[in-house]
Amino acid sequence: MSWWDSALFDTCSLITVDKILLDHPDLIAVVPVMSVIEENLISDHLRPETAERICHHCQRIKSPGATELAQILSGVRLSKSISDVDRIVYATAVHCRLCVVTADRALAKAIQARGLIVGNCAMILRDLVLNRVISAKRCEMILADLVRRDDFIISGGADQSWNALRNHRFP
Repeated sequence: MSWWDSALFDTCSLITVDKILLDHPDLIAVVPVMSVIEENLISDHLRPETAERICHHCQRIKSPGATELAQILSGVRLSKSISDVDRIVYATAVHCRLCVVTADRALAKAIQARGLIVGNCAMILRDLVLNRVISAKRCEMILADLVRRDDFIISGGADQSWNALRNHRFP
């Protein structure tokens, strides 16, 4: 079992997984049931058609109640760049002690500071190659398809290759 098999996915990560599955539907078999909070599926950031496609691969996690949410968020200084829905992702991860898949560096650093494992979709692809679920050549095809969709999942820009992915660190 990989760290991301039971991780909480943020909205951007759900969009990236949806893009991958649109281009590579045969990978549905290797995508775990992703844990999400309801707010990720109804937020302004997720198109209804994306939510409809991706929700079949999701398990909804109940976010903390208003009291717990306020308590968790009052005890931390999160970056102002973190969206409201990602603040709920943060609080849910802390409350439920879940790993998180996110592309947001500020959110990732805040989650790491709480001693939780955090990663991004690039790290998941790397794990799939290292565990021989997909080949490095197949991974490069996926990366190229993501680039065509303007999704650069490896920090540093243009080099979205297996070599870049192998050395990728996040956050």
